[in-house]
Amino acid sequence: MISTAIPIYYNDIEFNIASKCRKNGNELIFFIHGLGCAKEYFDDAWSFDRLNEYSMLALDLPGFGDSQGNEAFSYNLQDHAEICRKVIDYLPDFRVHIVGHSMGGAVGLLLSDMIRERLETFVNVEGNLISQSGDISRRNASVTFEEFQKKQLPGMIFVTAISDEPGMKLWSRFIRKSDKKGLYLSSQSLAGWSESGILLEKFMDLACKKIYMYGEANSFMRVLRMLDGIPTIGISKSGHFPMNDNPAEFYNALADFLIR
Repeated sequence: MISTAIPIYYNDIEFNIASKCRKNGNELIFFIHGLGCAKEYFDDAWSFDRLNEYSMLALDLPGFGDSQGNEAFSYNLQDHAEICRKVIDYLPDFRVHIVGHSMGGAVGLLLSDMIRERLETFVNVEGNLISQSGDISRRNASVTFEEFQKKQLPGMIFVTAISDEPGMKLWSRFIRKSDKKGLYLSSQSLAGWSESGILLEKFMDLACKKIYMYGEANSFMRVLRMLDGIPTIGISKSGHFPMNDNPAEFYNALADFLIR
């Protein structure tokens, strides 16, 4: 595994996209993190033996993790997806398996339109498909940026820091690291896309092999009853971050799906 910065030019903006990459065969697992998260959320994948035959790439979207934001960048999910496409273009001969968590699932669906010929599978890990009560993105988007900075953001950091869930604790760390304006604008875009109904339609219409994975604590989610005919897998002893709360079960389930 190599940590590197990939130079990207998009809409006349220069980015250095922080990433972790391993080349090992022509099938690429492409990990896309969620709102306020980072590539480190998938760190357990690199040492999971059953995935050794796959190449893997995890990136930090602009404004998150170690990828710097830019005031000229929109932070719209469509533009996040374009950044992902440019990163994937560095590996042009690889077949792609998208694993998108939360906001990353939404970004991945927009990306799927751009790489349809290369896309083998889509793994949606509690990805936003519809607007649901309690969505953090919707709460963030409902206030001004000033209110977000003064109230919403400190509250998010505090609540996640005292959580007993490993994924939530990790989120507290990376929320602090995120570009505040990027976090806010990404929340606005995510809320808009979730409410549009387009994301659910895109996921249902995907022609490739696909699955929806979720933490067992969230088995009540309304979206799970809307995925007619699409396989779903609940990961035990986990919440919104199953790859961190129960990595062994999560990556075994991922490997089973990819191999099958």
